[in-house]
Amino acid sequence: MAHLPPINLIFPHLSSSLNTFNQLVERFLSDGGLEHHRSQRDTLRHFDYWKERLGEYGLVHITSEFVGKERKFLADTPTHRGEKRSPTTTNRHMASLSGVIKSFR
Repeated sequence: MAHLPPINLIFPHLSSSLNTFNQLVERFLSDGGLEHHRSQRDTLRHFDYWKERLGEYGLVHITSEFVGKERKFLADTPTHRGEKRSPTTTNRHMASLSGVIKSFR
């Protein structure tokens, strides 16, 4: 996987008030990011997962390499029911993460 620079270098227009992943998600939601989203409940559940995993990380630390490791962790970690996540579920979680990051381009 190619190494990309930190998110704030890719998207320099991100407000300086957005320092952590939690702040990024909260801004996304307050800006109406899910207004016309068909599966809001699922996406909010995905956001809860990502906020638990990445919440206090500074945006400068969320690199493609870091996200790749988190993807592997997500795929390898059993659900609260003790079941392994399907590749489709993992992809949906990743799509939610990607959506919130891309929304601030």
